[in-house]
Amino acid sequence: MAKDSKVEFEASSHNIRSKRIDVKGEVDVNSAPVLLEQIQNAIKKRYEVIIINLKDVTRMDSAGVAVLIEGINEARKEKIILSLAEVSKPAQQVLEMARVDKLFQVSGKNYLPPQA
Repeated sequence: MAKDSKVEFEASSHNIRSKRIDVKGEVDVNSAPVLLEQIQNAIKKRYEVIIINLKDVTRMDSAGVAVLIEGINEARKEKIILSLAEVSKPAQQVLEMARVDKLFQVSGKNYLPPQA
């Protein structure tokens, strides 16, 4: 029996050129495919910038990291910028542990890049 997903997605267009996807809750093996679908739909619609807001992510596992990596790779192939905004502490920790935090453009007050 599949566990119910605890993540919610809310997509909004700031304007015709950018798309923001707000992610809430847990990004895990159950919910990550939904996020990937949201990213792929935004890529298909040819937005110039896709912003994934991770402010309200309470937990992320390797499936969430894999989806973000796949999303950024697909976006780059189409010359689309995929960036993360307001990365929550749980999401930031997983991205750093997986050593992929530097792959993404990150904006927002919650994220403090590691000191060089």
